[in-house]
Amino acid sequence: MSINKKLMRDTLLYATGPVFNKIIAFFLIPFYSYILIEHELGYYDLILTSSQLIVAVGTLKISDSLYRWLMDNNIDDDLRTSAISNSFAVIMASILLMLVINYAIPAGSGPMHKNLICLLIITVLLLGHLFQLLRGLKLIKEYAYVSIFNGILLLCSNIILLGIFHLRLQGVMLSLVISNSICILYISYRIHLLSFLKINMVNSVVLKSMIKYSAPLVYNAISWWLMGGFDRYVIAGFLGLDANGIYAIAAKFSAVIILINSFFLPAWQDMLLKESNLFSVKMQFSKMLNLYITLLLSLVILLSSLSKIFIEHAIDPRYYEAWKYIPVLLAGNALLALTSFIGTLYVLERNTYHIFITSVLGSVVNILISVLLINSVQLYGPGLGMLSGFLAIFLVRYFYYKKRISIQIQLRPLLLLFTIFIFVMWCLYFANRSFYYVSIFIAITTFLLVNRKLGLELFRTISNTLLRSKTGNT
Repeated sequence: MSINKKLMRDTLLYATGPVFNKIIAFFLIPFYSYILIEHELGYYDLILTSSQLIVAVGTLKISDSLYRWLMDNNIDDDLRTSAISNSFAVIMASILLMLVINYAIPAGSGPMHKNLICLLIITVLLLGHLFQLLRGLKLIKEYAYVSIFNGILLLCSNIILLGIFHLRLQGVMLSLVISNSICILYISYRIHLLSFLKINMVNSVVLKSMIKYSAPLVYNAISWWLMGGFDRYVIAGFLGLDANGIYAIAAKFSAVIILINSFFLPAWQDMLLKESNLFSVKMQFSKMLNLYITLLLSLVILLSSLSKIFIEHAIDPRYYEAWKYIPVLLAGNALLALTSFIGTLYVLERNTYHIFITSVLGSVVNILISVLLINSVQLYGPGLGMLSGFLAIFLVRYFYYKKRISIQIQLRPLLLLFTIFIFVMWCLYFANRSFYYVSIFIAITTFLLVNRKLGLELFRTISNTLLRSKTGNT
């Protein structure tokens, strides 16, 4: 299977920073498990989950609109400046509104001060917007470097505030605020942000046009939050914050799948938006979909097999039962990645309405199953709800585009991988220790074999990139 080399190079660039950043965040999980008790970790997870919804609704998803406008109008300086100025007008209005609301809300008696939570949300908002700006300006290397920088800052801040000053939950939150704030200042200086911000370029026509594109994405974001965030409130409400802390550990481990999606999807999306030949897009899409399904399913098998041994040796014993829920969450996140992959076609067509409709369907399925099952199967309920919701979205989107661009999924390798997945799950949950280690070996072998072509192409791309760097050909 021939893989688009430009896509591979862009994927590597997108991967460099975010992967490093996410790896840092991943290895902070064991650190947090020994520092924070279940209640604190559950509370922290609720704050992060809530911030995602607040940022999406509060900014009207204007960052997505900015990226789309810059990809269309990057050559025209006036259009570019106008899009950036208008988007920041929305961002500044959102920040002002958050500050007013924060001031109006009485201080609670929880472990985190409300002002720190507000500051965290603002820094997440600004950094996310600036990352989209870097993507829209095609500054992929800067995007990668800042992500690496952010990860290093987060690690250092956590070591100092938690390891030395023993600030616990407050230290975790402050670490995120500090790392985000420094990166915001760096990006603003590096790209001369003030030169793009002109008050006279803010006008209602451009602003309405951008919001018209982004507003349906707010409903989509709410639906996605209901898919991946509302379950935290269901767990906290039915089972308590301690259970949410255990679920958070499982969710953070399974988020490795999202890591793969976070660097592959932007590169794929960029390629689609730059591609003027619709026939070429249709030809590549089916090949890339099958490649992605194989990669994700083999990764689910591999990570599921390693979940128990990771939790046993890396996480505090009070979170041990988290391993049980990881395979379900991994499968759900794999389906999330596939729905996002097909969703890039909606972005290409600016069909945000269908994005919203399919996301609403998935969120309804997720909520119903989560609430109905949580009392009977405990934390498996939200996991199965998420899995079912993303499966519903994937099937609807798949059959919608199957008629339009002739998507063909290769069933034979899919059935083989699914059979191996069932065997690994049996070994993980029911077999003795010897069979469990055999399943790990099979999972690793399977992952290497089915992704060998992708691995070779990746190796060639890295080698060629390094050779060009040595010879000065950039």
